[in-house]
Amino acid sequence: MFSQEKNSILFIGDSFFKNNYLLDKISNNYLKVYDTNILLDSSLVDGMNCIRQIQNKESLQTKLKNGQFKYIVLQSPSLLKPGIYDELCNTINKLQTLCPSVEQIILVPLNECVSFPNYKCANINGEIQCNIYQTCNAEHDTVLAITTKLTETFNLLEALPFSELKRKMKKFSFPKKDDIYGHPSKEIQEILARCFLIWINKDTSLLKDEVFIQKMTNRIFSLSQEDSEEIMQSFISIIHRNK
Repeated sequence: MFSQEKNSILFIGDSFFKNNYLLDKISNNYLKVYDTNILLDSSLVDGMNCIRQIQNKESLQTKLKNGQFKYIVLQSPSLLKPGIYDELCNTINKLQTLCPSVEQIILVPLNECVSFPNYKCANINGEIQCNIYQTCNAEHDTVLAITTKLTETFNLLEALPFSELKRKMKKFSFPKKDDIYGHPSKEIQEILARCFLIWINKDTSLLKDEVFIQKMTNRIFSLSQEDSEEIMQSFISIIHRNK
């Protein structure tokens, strides 16, 4: 799909995209499906989100001006931060100005409350105590409302619903206690890589292909085959529900 276009996909993010080699995992899955390589580029800087990079990082601005990228993937900052909608609007407008060749921007929401320290919660005796929301559903509703508003504002913007999938993954056993919330293990990064490949094929017949689905749902490192399949099928269900 993208392999013939030099530097066609650019990833912009911080340590969540950088840790455990997300781009390598995307490349490996792409090769497994298409039997050919995909060319990717990135600007991944620890502690520097996509807004700050696009607005202030000169080397990235130069890359955007010269790269002729058609697809740009943004690791989303916390969508719960006050004023984040306006910040992202300004950033996406600047992104389009710097790189007029871009045809699709994919925003990937990841971890929300814990990535913005003014939002504090604790689960005590099965009850949520939060200084902002009455339930975790309210937090997720806020994320959905902001991503919906952004996609309605920008025709070329899509929101890959990874934070929604992460919510469903809390019941599964992961190698690190904070893996759902903090820096990704190789399991989480592999799941995100497969989700990305499913997402870019969501409007094609490949999403109905049994061989493709099998490759996307086979065992993921320490996770059992059953858990791996349930996680990836959950993401496919989210896509079908949102169509």
